[in-house]
Amino acid sequence: MLLVPSRKMLMKRGKPQPKPVEIEALLTPADLIKILKLSRATVYRLLQEGNPEGIPFIWIGDSKRVSPSDLRDWLAVRKTSSFQF
Repeated sequence: MLLVPSRKMLMKRGKPQPKPVEIEALLTPADLIKILKLSRATVYRLLQEGNPEGIPFIWIGDSKRVSPSDLRDWLAVRKTSSFQF
C-alpha cells in the first residue's frame, strides 16, 4: 500500500496533521495472469468493456488496471456461483 501525503498535510508543518491517504497498488493484466493462473486471452476477455461477468477495471491513460479489493469481490461472487469462463 502506498501512503500519499495530501497537499494540506504538506502545507501545515508543525501543526497536528491528518493521517496520510492509503492507496492500494493497482494490478495490471500481467499481474492478473500470474495471480489467477489464466491465459493472456482469458484475462483480456474478462477485462472487456461491457462484459457483465468480467472483472471490474479502470482506465489509466490507455491501460487497464484492477483494484485488489475489486478482484477479491469478483472472486468471492464466482466462488458461490456456477460461473464458467
